[in-house]
Amino acid sequence: MPLSMKSEIAALDIADGAELAPGRVFKLTGWENDGLAIKLESSMYVTTDQINTARRAMKQVDPVAAAAKIMTPNERRAIRAFIDQYTAYTAVLTDCRMATYAMTGGAPAWVQALGGVIGAGIWYKMPLHNVADIGDALTARMQTTPDKGLLTEFQDALTRAGGMESLGKIVACDLINGNLDRFSPVRGVTKTFGGVSFQFRSLINIGNVFIAGSGSSRSVTGLDFFESQGIFRMYERTLASIKAEFHESWPGFHLVNSDLRRQFCKKIVYDLNLILSGGNPKGRRMGHKKTWVGRDAKDRLEYGMIEGGRQVRDGLRQKYAGAPNRPAGLDDRLTALAKL
Repeated sequence: MPLSMKSEIAALDIADGAELAPGRVFKLTGWENDGLAIKLESSMYVTTDQINTARRAMKQVDPVAAAAKIMTPNERRAIRAFIDQYTAYTAVLTDCRMATYAMTGGAPAWVQALGGVIGAGIWYKMPLHNVADIGDALTARMQTTPDKGLLTEFQDALTRAGGMESLGKIVACDLINGNLDRFSPVRGVTKTFGGVSFQFRSLINIGNVFIAGSGSSRSVTGLDFFESQGIFRMYERTLASIKAEFHESWPGFHLVNSDLRRQFCKKIVYDLNLILSGGNPKGRRMGHKKTWVGRDAKDRLEYGMIEGGRQVRDGLRQKYAGAPNRPAGLDDRLTALAKL
């Protein structure tokens, strides 16, 4: 049976795979040009309810990114069975005296890596997408022989109609979910590419800014929507209780407060221009000032944030209306978002 979101993973359905992110994300390939991505959330404090609430929030603004499903115990056992069978098979071939079949090194590295973590944490599966991240695009741009192709695709995806607005919706959802592993309103990181230091004002994880699709259909997407270390992932707790224990304020206030929101938009646009220009955020080329994401980028981004915040607010309100499993901390978040 093909690997599918609609059916459970079975050991015999898996033909091959690959490790996409060390110890966290793997690709499983089936026998019929089918496949899935599986991801581990390894923190012992993460719950399936936390992941599902964050996923439902992201679904309101980006159904593609939210197409994730918690794996069942049967599926994890099936993957373990595949690993054991694959390892035993390669051990036989490694020990084989017939040169035609002999191999060395045992099971492939990705099988060994998956075998070491499949028993840990919470796993969920996702459809495979043709995805690129802006970190890889910048790395290619800053090579000795620059390759600007992928970075140009990011620029096209951001500047076309709806592009910056879509990013704004994703940023809004991240703030509501407490996911600061993409952009943060209060800090940025410094990273070096091609010997050039990039001092970002809001960007935290450059590998978490994605486009999906191909060619002219590339669009911004909010994959990796859950931050396992983020304290505001805990929808089961009120904002006040989290602040009392951790002394931090909900990032969502940077969405509902207009001044804070505009400041955040300005930082994000600066970082995008910094990346797309290869380290020249003011865009000065031959005496002319250029902006790589458009002069109206901040306005478009803010519009998307407002619309995205409203969509998440209304979607979660409807989803949990009268629900017996309503997260205890949802109401104060919705109350704050009523200001949008």
